[in-house]
Amino acid sequence: MTTTQTQLRRDTATNVQAATPAAGEPGYDSTNKRFIIGDGVTAGGIPHASFADVQKQGFAYSTVGGTANAITLTNSPAVTSYSGGCLKLQFKAANTNSGTTTVNVDGLGTKNIYKLYNGSLVALSAGDIVSGAIYEIAYDGTQFQIKGLPNAAPDAYPGAVTGALSGHPFALTVDFTTYSAYSLIIVEGNSSGLASNLALEVSSNGGGLYVPIGTSGAFGQTGAAFYRSYIVTQPSASGPAYAVGEQTGGKAAMSAAVNRVRIGNDNGYVFTGGSVILQPLTKR
Repeated sequence: MTTTQTQLRRDTATNVQAATPAAGEPGYDSTNKRFIIGDGVTAGGIPHASFADVQKQGFAYSTVGGTANAITLTNSPAVTSYSGGCLKLQFKAANTNSGTTTVNVDGLGTKNIYKLYNGSLVALSAGDIVSGAIYEIAYDGTQFQIKGLPNAAPDAYPGAVTGALSGHPFALTVDFTTYSAYSLIIVEGNSSGLASNLALEVSSNGGGLYVPIGTSGAFGQTGAAFYRSYIVTQPSASGPAYAVGEQTGGKAAMSAAVNRVRIGNDNGYVFTGGSVILQPLTKR
C-alpha cells in the first residue's frame, strides 16, 4: 500500500486561537496536540478532544469564581447553551456554602444547585459544598444536580438524659415508638432504708398502669451507694418488653409501645440520692 503524506495547517494554541478557519477547514493545535475544524465564525475553530483530553476531562473541568452561595463557572471553550443533553461539569470549590446555592456557567444565567435528599430534589444546605473539595454537577433541564452528597439523613440519636434519683417510685419517660432499646444506668443510688429488691416496671398508657418487667437483689443499707445497669427493649411496638441486666431479667406482655419506665422497690423506701442515665440504643 502506497501512502501519501498529508499535512494540516498547524500552529501553537496561541496562534491557532488568533485565526478563524473557514467552514470545514481542518487544523492542528500543536500545543495541546488537538485536532480542530473551522466553522467560519469561531476563533480558533472547534476543538476535538484527544485521548489525553478524555483522560484529564479538561473540557468538563471549570474555573470557579463568584461567591460561596452564588458560584460562577468558566470553561474553555465556553459552554454555549444549557440545552441539548445532560451538561456535566466538575469544579474545585473555592468557598464553603452557607445555604441555598446557585451557579452561573459562562454567563448563560443563574441556575439552582439541588441535591437528592430523602427521595426529593431540594436546595443545598450549609456545608454541602466545602472549600477545596471537588464536585460534579449535571444539568437536568431545569436546575443542576450535585453528585456525591449523602441522599438521606443520618440516624440521629439524642444525648443521654440524666435525672436525679428521688422519691418512690421514680418514673422515666421513654419513646419506644421511635426506638426499640434503651440503656438504663443507676449511678450511686441510695435509699432511706434496706430494700430486698429493686423493681423495674413499664407502662404503655402514660403511667396509668404499670407492669413488672424485672427485679434485682437487695441494693444495700442506708448510706451505701448502689449501681445497676439494664437494657430495656421492646422489639415490636405492640409486643412484649424485656429487661436484661447483671441481676435481673424479665418479660412483660404489652399491646402498645412502652412510654414509661418506673424504678421502685418492694419495701417502699424513698430514694434519697443518685442519678439515672437513660440513652436510646437502636432505632426501629
